[in-house]
Amino acid sequence: PSPGALERVPAGYATIFGFLAVGASLVVGLCLVPRRYWATLATALVGAAYLDLAVFGAWYVRATEAPVDDEEDRQYVADLPGVDSSWRVYDEFLMEQRPGSRLRVRNFRGYPSGSPMEDLRHDLLLKRLAQRPELLEVFNVRWVLFGPHHRNGYSTHHLRQPPHRSAPQHARAIDVRRSELLHPAPLVAWYGAVQEVADPGATLAALESLEDREGHFGRVVVEHRDIPPELSASLKALDLAAPAQGASSVAGRLMEYSPDRVGVAIDAPAPGVVVLNEKMYPGWRVTVDGQAATPFRVNYLLRGVLVDAGPHTIVWDFAPAHYPWLLACFFAGAAVALAAAASTLRAKQQKQRDHASDNDRTGDGVG
Repeated sequence: PSPGALERVPAGYATIFGFLAVGASLVVGLCLVPRRYWATLATALVGAAYLDLAVFGAWYVRATEAPVDDEEDRQYVADLPGVDSSWRVYDEFLMEQRPGSRLRVRNFRGYPSGSPMEDLRHDLLLKRLAQRPELLEVFNVRWVLFGPHHRNGYSTHHLRQPPHRSAPQHARAIDVRRSELLHPAPLVAWYGAVQEVADPGATLAALESLEDREGHFGRVVVEHRDIPPELSASLKALDLAAPAQGASSVAGRLMEYSPDRVGVAIDAPAPGVVVLNEKMYPGWRVTVDGQAATPFRVNYLLRGVLVDAGPHTIVWDFAPAHYPWLLACFFAGAAVALAAAASTLRAKQQKQRDHASDNDRTGDGVG
């Protein structure tokens, strides 16, 4: 893809922008049209605000399709080692929706229909798989499941056929519907060489050439714009060493694995980059041997941190910078709501007392 393709809006956003445009038009209409049309426009605005196509779609699926059978899906991964923490699965689409959360497997594919909030890079990577299915090896995918979707058939597939047919030098058949990729990158690994890419649009092409003839990954790809200024000199040294060094990666050991915290151990034979094969996202912080370090994106999607030679303990924690502000806004809003409720209650009680006092004075006057 061209550099601009990384900023391209996926098709799912068209629906969101369409509804926003409709809502904005109705609001503007309330300000411009004669008052006799206000009730109609207000009703339409409320309807647009409460119309949730996703909820309707979920109801339609429940009403027209059989419930998901976890045990039926589990049979496809029960004999595949490491699907919960060591290796990823790429399911297209033997299992039903959301196998990752239902079965606790690390599924790289995602939903058949996509998501308006999906990562643009992930979307472009999936589209690239039609020509280069072996790219999945870079992203810790070891097991590939391939079959027709129960509703969409093969229309939403990115892979055209199982990898053991389309890329036999990179995969072997487990059975008709399942393949094993032969050289997947580890969940955590040290790399002693870096390839810097100036053009973001060339990153996927660079990833395609990472694997050598023996199936080893000896370097990582880093886009120039992802290099932190304080690490520029160190990464440049690794970039210059890349052609001559050609060192194989060294796998690390997983110590802790949870949604908001990942701990790993690595014994680095030389200065290099330790890659955690999980998505890089703002809010992830990293420490090396208890000291804060600078994270950066490597291999298009993944998390990297620079280390010196020797054994290291690396911990990744998710702590979004804006979280304290959101928490403060939440408590401030709750306080305002409680104050408003208390004020309303006091006003109601005062009104009742005033009404009772008026009744007493009226009674006294009659007597």
